[in-house]
Amino acid sequence: MTVTPLKVKFGALLKENLNAAGKRQKEMAELLGISSAAISQVLHGKNTFSKRQLDAVIEWLKLNRTQSAQLSSVLNQIRNGETQLLSPFNRFLFSLRSERGFSIPQLADKSGISYARLMELEKSNEAKPAYDEAVSLSLHLKCSVADLLRCSGSHLTEIQSLGDPDQVSQVCVGVADSSTPWNNTPIPMIALNTLADYDPQRGLLEYSCQKAHRLLLKKNKWYGIPVIAAECDAMDLTLRFPGRARLIIGTQRPTNYNQFDLCFTKNGKFFLRQQIGFKQQVFRSAGFTADNAPILWTLPVLELKLLPTYDPEEEI
Repeated sequence: MTVTPLKVKFGALLKENLNAAGKRQKEMAELLGISSAAISQVLHGKNTFSKRQLDAVIEWLKLNRTQSAQLSSVLNQIRNGETQLLSPFNRFLFSLRSERGFSIPQLADKSGISYARLMELEKSNEAKPAYDEAVSLSLHLKCSVADLLRCSGSHLTEIQSLGDPDQVSQVCVGVADSSTPWNNTPIPMIALNTLADYDPQRGLLEYSCQKAHRLLLKKNKWYGIPVIAAECDAMDLTLRFPGRARLIIGTQRPTNYNQFDLCFTKNGKFFLRQQIGFKQQVFRSAGFTADNAPILWTLPVLELKLLPTYDPEEEI
């Protein structure tokens, strides 16, 4: 008898409800007229129930509507021949693609995301889209970047979508300490390629003030931590996105922020990287080759904002 993730999920849910009701496996076996060994196989994901048997168990355990729906949904998936658990993101992506009438190859062609990667995003319950993938999918599936990232349980936090995906969308890469004050101190803005000659031994703020081509006026929630703004074409960060990228870069990472960095290599390339536990995720769209050159420096990224169209902000 084949053990599958869905059968294991069904067994775990059944055992949880059995224990919560204070019932025993032997009693369930007597109810259904089968052996205790058969019940054990179900609880360990080696077998499952018929619809009639599950209905009898639900009534016997006096399960509520939510508990009943959970068990019935997993059993239906098993009896339909499915073996893998689907995450909320898997189901959300499938429903969006189906609504738009795209096959996976068609969506791959339109989005620039490989067929294999789309299959992973739609079928693997652990798959999560990178930010640039979410942006590309949102443009073709007519949904918000924020909805895709929230549904996937992305590690990027404080996600905010400002209107249509065709308009400005923004991700704050961490959550500032609520005690951090706000002020209106202008933030020096430079072109990202200006940082190619940045020396980590120099002060970042002093360096950027010498190179700034304008000042960005926005509420500065990183008051007390020197920050600068840097702009570039999104393609310069290996993000396949039709517009510009604006980064807020700090000299240090505020409390509770995720480890999201701008990296610069010996080959003169910039890329974004996120540290999640012991794993490192490099933000690179399909078609961009990896730059394996040594990294000369990294700087904390506090905010990433993608601008599909020119969106001037107040300057001085």
